[in-house]
Amino acid sequence: MPPVDDEGWVRIERLVQEFNDHMVLFFILRSKKLENEIATYDFEKDSLLTQDAMRWWGVRGNRYSVHEILNIQELLLPHSDIFYSVFDFTIDEFIHQLEKIQYSLTFGLGDAVKELIDFQEESLNKIENSDIDIVDFDEEGNWLREAIEKVGLRQKADDVFEKAFGLTICNLTKITSLPINLMDELSWREGQDEDFWSKGKYAGWPLRVTPLRKRPFLNIQGQYYCFDLNNLFDNLYRVIERLIITKRPEIRETWNKSQKENSEALPFKYFAKLLPNAEVHRSVYYGKLGGRAEVDGLIIYDDVLLIVEVKAGALDAGSPILDYEPHLKKLQELIGNPATQANRFSKYLKENNQIKIYEGNSKTSRTITSLNSNAFRKIFQCTITLDNLTHLAAKASKLKPLGIDIQTLANWSLALDDLRVYSDIFESPLQFLHFLEQRELAQGSNLIELNDELDHLGFYLQKNNYALTAEEMMKGRKKPNFIVWDTFTGKIDEYYSKLLAEPNIKHQKPNQEMPSSIKEIVQVLEIQGKLGRVWAASHILNGSGEYRQQIEDGINFVLRRQKEVGRLNPFHIHGDMNTSVFCEQEGIKLPDSEWIKDYIISMLTEYKTDQSLVLFLKYDETLKLIDVGFSFISIADIVPSELARIKRETTTINRRLTRHKVDARKLRKGLINNPFKKS
Repeated sequence: MPPVDDEGWVRIERLVQEFNDHMVLFFILRSKKLENEIATYDFEKDSLLTQDAMRWWGVRGNRYSVHEILNIQELLLPHSDIFYSVFDFTIDEFIHQLEKIQYSLTFGLGDAVKELIDFQEESLNKIENSDIDIVDFDEEGNWLREAIEKVGLRQKADDVFEKAFGLTICNLTKITSLPINLMDELSWREGQDEDFWSKGKYAGWPLRVTPLRKRPFLNIQGQYYCFDLNNLFDNLYRVIERLIITKRPEIRETWNKSQKENSEALPFKYFAKLLPNAEVHRSVYYGKLGGRAEVDGLIIYDDVLLIVEVKAGALDAGSPILDYEPHLKKLQELIGNPATQANRFSKYLKENNQIKIYEGNSKTSRTITSLNSNAFRKIFQCTITLDNLTHLAAKASKLKPLGIDIQTLANWSLALDDLRVYSDIFESPLQFLHFLEQRELAQGSNLIELNDELDHLGFYLQKNNYALTAEEMMKGRKKPNFIVWDTFTGKIDEYYSKLLAEPNIKHQKPNQEMPSSIKEIVQVLEIQGKLGRVWAASHILNGSGEYRQQIEDGINFVLRRQKEVGRLNPFHIHGDMNTSVFCEQEGIKLPDSEWIKDYIISMLTEYKTDQSLVLFLKYDETLKLIDVGFSFISIADIVPSELARIKRETTTINRRLTRHKVDARKLRKGLINNPFKKS
């Protein structure tokens, strides 16, 4: 085959683009054909499978570039001995060579252009400072080449031009020191892969497994090339796994065991970062002796329980279109089965109230601890896959048409890739757990269907209670369920792009806008570790931006006012978010707990509401917050006789101190001004 010139490459690019445009039309026409031919055609099922197939066909790049090397490192290092025995090359050195490939394909062209500009300046300076007279050269443009040769820069010129306009930055032989045997195993020679064009359905279509999914490199006339980073890193771990097991089938069991142990350990590494100092139990058993079931892990943080199930199995490498039944079975195995296992434990705990968990399934197995379901205000299921299924996991509660029933909205299905991002972004364990509560609400919303797990995160960071946001935005629309929510990851994408481009600079992480007082309260709650802090923080974080600003302005006003008048001035926000705030500062002390209870109940009865969060904020002489106390006071907890007494004494109670009230509903609607705001 003769070399392809520039015009030929342009033509190939145009043909590929036209083909991809027709592929979109193909999926539409295919669904219409199925609808016409199948009496039991299920639109929702076909819609989900079509989205799945389109993503498999057209989307590359499972994770952010800054995580690619880390991901391979985490997955391959446990197999170091096997890898070395097969390739006579260490994992550490292999990863180092991958770093070179990533750098070259990411920044190599930019570096080459800079070298070209620098070379241009260097060569012209040398020519000007030499005794060469350019008038001696011909007028056909060859003078510069000859001049460069005369000043001794010919070889450098060839190297610089090859980098900028040739294939050097993609040539593995030049940019790495990978051994030939390893590159050969990971490469295709021309015409070597016969499956893609073999006879049968969709021959030559990207609905078949394309060659580069199976081997990421090309061997062209003895030179090895890599042109696509996304394809390389998306498939590399599974490519290595299949290659090693094919060459050494006797080590399959050893590989699988190591992979299972590693994949079950990795999520807990990231949960430890998300929930520092949490109580963690890995690989525990529950139930009656002889029939005990296992759960991969339990994480207890304050009044929240996370049930963790991990699946290390690979999503079948075949095409979702051509290998429909095996693909569907794999989805059930990786998304549905772990949700069922986690839900089984959750039900067992709730039904039995008090249970024991064990380290094994034998008489000699040690009892680890006892769990009481009443100790947990929230129970979440976290089911994690090694392979990236984010497009389906993001809407796991909507997969019933595929036969996948996660059974509870408290189930959080995600890939290890996405958990890694969460551990990067969230610096507050209380905010992370608040996100899980909001995500559970979003899963129950008929108005939210996202195609990317990180859209949940982006939506939360932008809108906080994003299920409520969707409801408010869709009011009055005839078909709100047809709205597609997408592309909420802009700030997250931007953050990781900066990390890649400037790794030595600390970049600001994307987060919700939050007044300084709210941040301070949450931080002190985390540091103190008081029981019930997650509930208190969630109540505060549930509030809208207006509510958070009311808290901020109220605290600033009260601290200033109390110093002026020399007495306590609590404030109360009522409406959707009932909150009473007492600020203790130098010279200002709190009344006794009985009086505070009477005061709060009197406020609740006056505004005909049921419950309030009460915050007790203690400040030092510099007005730095040093302690956060909290309680939830509810009318339901007050006996009728006490309630009657408080109602009788309301006037007396309220007369004892100045109080400030804000009607949150009126404030949000703009009917009143914020009384704490400085004019």
